[in-house]
Amino acid sequence: MVTRKTAAAISTPALDPVPETQPRLVVRLGRGRTGGTTGLDWMVQRARREGRDPIIADAARNPTLSRLYPGEALVPSSTDVVEVKDWLTSVLDRMLTERRSAVLDLGGGQDSTLAEYVRDLDLLSFCQDVGVLPVAVYFLGPEADDFAHAHAIWREGYFNTPQTLLVLNEGVLKRGQNPAGAFQGIQANPDFVAWVEAGAIPVYMRSLAPLETMRELGLNFGAAMADRPGQADQKLGPTRAWQVKSWNAALESEVREVGGWLP
Repeated sequence: MVTRKTAAAISTPALDPVPETQPRLVVRLGRGRTGGTTGLDWMVQRARREGRDPIIADAARNPTLSRLYPGEALVPSSTDVVEVKDWLTSVLDRMLTERRSAVLDLGGGQDSTLAEYVRDLDLLSFCQDVGVLPVAVYFLGPEADDFAHAHAIWREGYFNTPQTLLVLNEGVLKRGQNPAGAFQGIQANPDFVAWVEAGAIPVYMRSLAPLETMRELGLNFGAAMADRPGQADQKLGPTRAWQVKSWNAALESEVREVGGWLP
């Protein structure tokens, strides 16, 4: 069973190396309010620290990722399905033209739009033909409905890529919930076990206590870890900066085997 210490306690098979220049299409799916914005933002900042500049595309019902990147993130002009589908095509076109990875947020119910989109475009076959690595990321809280929603998307089969991450996010636990056992119900679910046995990789994301303060100060992860000043020249302070560094190191350890899937 996956434990709090590491969501990758289940043996991870050796993964084929991914060419560094191959664009990754990282698609966040599933319910909203499960930590997707934090996780995708971390992926973007991680890529930038390593010299890469992924496209940021946000079509979530509550587009919080794009608010962190004003003037940079791509967003559809409306929630109309036809317009969102056209927008998705434009994101893919830009990926291929610029040979850049993309982080695409389709959380909070927009997975139905992707389901309709793939009726017109077999997205997985498309990615294979044009040399793009498709990656599905599901962020999960401890509620049974979080997993049920994600698993229903997987059962539909329209984006069942071999590169699938199941992110168990401690950051959305309610006050008083014990992190050590919060995800045991999901982890014991036969559908979860079967999904992992089919190749999905569990990743454990710890709670980040200074996150709200980081947002208030306008600090990204790199600035927070270095304790650089944010808005009004305020800093997190060395203690909170260490908390961010510790959180980042733990998450880096969790994705060590699948880091090549990230943008």
